[in-house]
Amino acid sequence: MEARLLLVLAIFIFGNLYWGYRYFRAAKQPPDRSIDKQQQLEQISDYWVQFSCVAIILVMLIAPIANTIVW
Repeated sequence: MEARLLLVLAIFIFGNLYWGYRYFRAAKQPPDRSIDKQQQLEQISDYWVQFSCVAIILVMLIAPIANTIVW
């Protein structure tokens, strides 16, 4: 079970690195004419927050189970 917890934590870390990369890459790019740059950055940050919340919930659900197995 602790392997599942480590997997969830790894997905959380790599997912945050991915969304951070997308956000900062979009921030450095010249603005697109069809989509407002601020709107695009807000959309990416919304997806980033949604991903983080789901990953934190998964960690909170799996951590107590892993803790009882380890101890």
